[in-house]
Amino acid sequence: MFFYYNAPALIWAVVIFVLCTIPGNELPDLGFWNIDKVGHAGIFGILSCLILYGLTKQKSFQWFKLKAFFISVFFCAFYGAFTEVVQGVFIYRRTAEFSDFIADSLGAFIFTWLFKRLGQKWLGNSEA
Repeated sequence: MFFYYNAPALIWAVVIFVLCTIPGNELPDLGFWNIDKVGHAGIFGILSCLILYGLTKQKSFQWFKLKAFFISVFFCAFYGAFTEVVQGVFIYRRTAEFSDFIADSLGAFIFTWLFKRLGQKWLGNSEA
């Protein structure tokens, strides 16, 4: 059951990693100032919500429910830092930006907090 509930988060984490390996000269210019920070926040916010959902659904890991919020946000912050280092060291024309890491972490925190508050109502239970 672990894979069943956590597969969406694992797949989304792979999508994030693939996106972070696109060379800098192939990235589209969206024409908006700092729109990439909103994208970072949204992408990592979704990941954090998927992790939170997967952790809270684990019947064999009931102790996760108490710490799931913090685990989700911490993992996303760590993963955001990891992807920034990968971009800065290994990807052509990409740099590691501290502001992207902050956007990743804040997005994870805000989305997960909202999901925890609103998800209880949307999902019809108190497990979120």
